[in-house]
Amino acid sequence: MKLSQAGKDEKEIAIYPRAKRSDAEFGKDINEFERIKGRITHHLCIPFIKKMEFIDYCSFAKMPGIWLGSCKRNGTTIEKEVKILMTKIKYNHKEHVVKNCLRQLLRREYEKFFGKCSYSMNYYKDLLRIVIPYEDDYLFILNVKPQIIADHFKHFEQDYYRIIAEKMEELQKMCVEKKHKIKEEKITNDKILDDFFYGEPKLGELLAKIGPKMRYVSIGITDGTPLARFVNTDDDLLLDKFDEFEYFIETAAGLKMKDKFESLFGQTKFNLTVYEDVAVMSMPIGRNFFTIMTLHNKINNKKASDSEKTFDKEFYFPKPMEQIFDFIEDELDMDYIPTDL
Repeated sequence: MKLSQAGKDEKEIAIYPRAKRSDAEFGKDINEFERIKGRITHHLCIPFIKKMEFIDYCSFAKMPGIWLGSCKRNGTTIEKEVKILMTKIKYNHKEHVVKNCLRQLLRREYEKFFGKCSYSMNYYKDLLRIVIPYEDDYLFILNVKPQIIADHFKHFEQDYYRIIAEKMEELQKMCVEKKHKIKEEKITNDKILDDFFYGEPKLGELLAKIGPKMRYVSIGITDGTPLARFVNTDDDLLLDKFDEFEYFIETAAGLKMKDKFESLFGQTKFNLTVYEDVAVMSMPIGRNFFTIMTLHNKINNKKASDSEKTFDKEFYFPKPMEQIFDFIEDELDMDYIPTDL
């Protein structure tokens, strides 16, 4: 029989007595908060490592940035140190939780346009990280073996990332020319935005071979300056011009937040965020530029009406993703999250 929340609290209080000292950061007794972290780690993080062989690390966090628990597989190098310009950089659990929560807050801002966020996936050179929001206040942060990309997400790496990478020289040539004009003040801010929204679709010509799911692509400088965009859909865009520009700037900021992670996990290849109504894929191009693509979420069936088109689950939820979501829903006891946390 499953214990009630009160029963679980009573049982654990007997093991971890309350302390009189207060932890000002969380407003709870130090021992009580340690007990909560122990509970979360034992009941929500360790099971991922024990039962899902392709996951090397699991962390659980509360928005907007409280680390509640984590567990890593023995033998993994999540805590490795690197030296950059004689400065040691070490992986920090709390810092990575705060940054992931900040990015999730940005995603939440656009859920009214894109639908609810299902998950976000960051593909680094040496690591695949998946972030899954749980209800409104919590995040699962998972490090997945990179082989999963090769085996189950090859359509993203091959059909989208590869084509961008192949066209990188041409893209950078176009970008550098425009960047020089901006730097030399040969283009005004108004002209930049005018070109971005209404300029010739040179970008589309370069990226014409990208997979059929692509509905929109834009490119810009990592400081948030837009350079070119191309719309490849008959559907109405989900963002108006103001929201599109704001999203563009916030995506640039999100990519910059990964700088320290890249020193530990290798360069970012791409980020994929899957919402109910659209998927968004962003990737850096060299060190100075980046691109954003939105992808159709529904199965392309010309005979079906918009209301009849179904979510392309096989494309966005291959076997490992289904296993993760089924595991959270069916096997984890989420009652172990304290109601007053």
